[in-house]
Amino acid sequence: MNIPNHPTSIQLLRLLPLEELQKFATESPTDYKAKKLTGMRMLCMMTCAFLETTRLSQRYIGSDWGNLSFAELFGLSLEQGRVSHSSISHRLDTMPVEYF
Repeated sequence: MNIPNHPTSIQLLRLLPLEELQKFATESPTDYKAKKLTGMRMLCMMTCAFLETTRLSQRYIGSDWGNLSFAELFGLSLEQGRVSHSSISHRLDTMPVEYF
């Protein structure tokens, strides 16, 4: 996933109502005990992954967590690096479907 060379992904994410998504995640149990993988971040990671590949997997979604585009979008440090596929699996298992 090479998002810095594919600006369409980030442009699409900027069109999402991120403030409303964050508000819904806070009011619902979506972000309960979530530190790194909030509902909004999961949604953005999955959206970018859907746009970038036809062979989507949890490993693929977590492979580019530390890229510049996510750092720019969420104000993250690039040292946060990759997210394990098991962390993504656990978050998808615990997140309410209504959020998506």
